[in-house]
Amino acid sequence: MTKCMGSNAKTNTLFAFYAYCCIMICFGNFEGSLFVLARDQQNIDAYSAGSGSVATASNASSSATNTPSAATSAPSSAHHPVKLAVYDFDGTSINGSSPALLVANLARRKDISLITIWRILLWGAAYKLHLPLHEEHARELVFTAFRGKPKEKVDAYLADFYNKHIAKRFRPAAVRSMKKNSAAGDVVMIVSASFEPIVTCAIKAHPYISYQLSTRMATNSEGLYTGGVEGKPVAGTHKLESVRDFADAQFGKNNWVIDYAFGDHHSDAPLLRAAEHPHAVNPDKTLERIAKENEWPILDWSFSVDHSE
Repeated sequence: MTKCMGSNAKTNTLFAFYAYCCIMICFGNFEGSLFVLARDQQNIDAYSAGSGSVATASNASSSATNTPSAATSAPSSAHHPVKLAVYDFDGTSINGSSPALLVANLARRKDISLITIWRILLWGAAYKLHLPLHEEHARELVFTAFRGKPKEKVDAYLADFYNKHIAKRFRPAAVRSMKKNSAAGDVVMIVSASFEPIVTCAIKAHPYISYQLSTRMATNSEGLYTGGVEGKPVAGTHKLESVRDFADAQFGKNNWVIDYAFGDHHSDAPLLRAAEHPHAVNPDKTLERIAKENEWPILDWSFSVDHSE
C-alpha cells in the first residue's frame, strides 16, 4: 500500500511538472523556465520562511477587466495628464507564470485531463510558430476545470491558490519599482492575460497598485462559470486596447499618458512602444531584440531573497 501511494504521488508530481512545462509554452517565456523553476525554489522557500508571503490587505482601489471600480482618480488637467505606470504580471511582476502554476496545481489534484494538456501543448506549438490563433482558446482550455462550478467557490479557490503559490513569487525588484512609480505620482496598474480572480488578489496585497486589467471568465445567470472568456483576453494588442479604453473612461480622453511600461514577452511590445519609458524585463529573445533595436532598457529582475518587504 505504501509503495502504491508513493508511486501515485510520484506520478501526480510528474504529471503536474509536465503540465507546467506545457502551459509555459502558451503563457510565458519557456526558454529558461525549467532552470528558473529549479533555481528559484530554494530562494522562494527562504523568502517565505524569512518574511512570509505577502500579506493580504484591503485595497479600495481595485478594478476588473474593462470595468473600473469606484477608486479615487489621480488629479489631472489638460496641461498635466494622468501618468500611468503599467506592469505585465506573469514573468514581469512575478517569477514564473500563474496560469502555468495553476495548471500544475490542477494536474496534481487531477482536475484537468491529459487530453486537455495535450490540446494546450498543440496551441502553444502554433503560438510559437506565430500562426493565427484565438487567444481565448487557451484560457478556455484551462478553465474547463471550473466549468459549471459556482463563481464564488472558484474565486475562493483561486484566492487560496494565489496566497499559497503566487504571493511569494512577487519579485522584490518589481515591488521597489512600483513603489517608486507610486511615490512619483504615477498611477500603478497591472495589465495581464492571467485570470481576474488571481490578479485581483495582487492589488489587494499591494496597496500601491491602483488598478488591474485582466482576463475575465464568463458566468451564466445562475452564477456558474461557463468556461468561456467574457469579451477578449487581455493579451497581446488587447493589452494596449484595454488600457486605452479603461484610461479614457476613468481619466478622460487625451488626459492620460503611459509614463512607464514593463513587460517580458514579445507580445508586450505594442504596450511598451506606447510608453514614454518602456522597459523589457528578463525578456524572451524576440523582445530582447526589439528592445535593443529601440534602445529600451533591459532589466534583470531575477528572483532574489528580499527581507525588506
